[in-house]
Amino acid sequence: MRNIFKVFLLVTIILSSCAKKDVIKLPITTSSQKALEYYNRAMLSYEVGDDPEKRADLDSALALDPDFSMALEMYDSQDPLLKKEHREKAKSLFQKITKAEKKMIEIRESYRNGNMDAALDGAMWLVENHGDSYESYLWLGLVQSDRRELDEGIASLKKSLEINPNSYKANYLLMGHHIGLGGQSMLPEEKRDVALGMKYGDELIRIRPEEGLSYHFKANIYRQLGQFEKAKPLYEKSIEKRNGRTSEGTAYNVSAHNYMFAGEMETAREKYNKSIKLATTDWSWFRREYYLTVSYIFEIDYMGAIDNINKVEKNIAKRNLANFTTLEMKSWLS
Repeated sequence: MRNIFKVFLLVTIILSSCAKKDVIKLPITTSSQKALEYYNRAMLSYEVGDDPEKRADLDSALALDPDFSMALEMYDSQDPLLKKEHREKAKSLFQKITKAEKKMIEIRESYRNGNMDAALDGAMWLVENHGDSYESYLWLGLVQSDRRELDEGIASLKKSLEINPNSYKANYLLMGHHIGLGGQSMLPEEKRDVALGMKYGDELIRIRPEEGLSYHFKANIYRQLGQFEKAKPLYEKSIEKRNGRTSEGTAYNVSAHNYMFAGEMETAREKYNKSIKLATTDWSWFRREYYLTVSYIFEIDYMGAIDNINKVEKNIAKRNLANFTTLEMKSWLS
């Protein structure tokens, strides 16, 4: 095998020291072992919402294997034209990858098209043909939950945990049935169990103690319960763990929310201002400025709010934004 060799994973087996048994993942096809390593690291970043770090590792994977179908699918460029190009190329490579990979890509496409029946069919195929992989049940549990088939979704996610107790995403999704995490289908209020949600949150910290998001989620529970003092050290831990990452600004932003709701406006604004300085996109900058404005309104300091709005409008004019973006931002301030 001269310069290029084929790494064709019918199964990827990782020894889980905690579970004391082999944990089987779904197959991934690439021509480079090193590209696979970059891809796996990218998926760890994806799991905790570090998208720029994810794309950096996928850039490295694609430099080694430009025909890495799953890397192309998971890239999710912020450039819509590049995103479309990646997705079309990923599908053009279907003859070179496993059927399981095709199903994963098709499930994601079904989400984009709003075809949840097709998404369910794909997830069921994964379970029927790769029932020894925790990831199959993870896909099924996700799709069932998003179809509001919550009892079935919970059962599938628990099966995923039975196979792999160290599945970060399964714990996260199960937690989101009981605790508001944003964008997730929750159980009816009478069926929610905050204590159980806390348990899943503790599992996130156990599984990935190095990740700020683990502490962020646990802090969110206390904040939703109005227990702001208990949330504070967890948000601080999240800031510490995200130091130097693109998500550091997010950590400061959510900590600022907690101080605002606790009535500690000076500290809240200090943290909002730190998050604003760390913004990496025009919209993250704007939303954080918006929250800073809200902090003045929350305190019934309308002059402070007006002063901040005037500052933001001046900065919008300096940013050389597209006309549509400028109009949309100004509509938020009006």
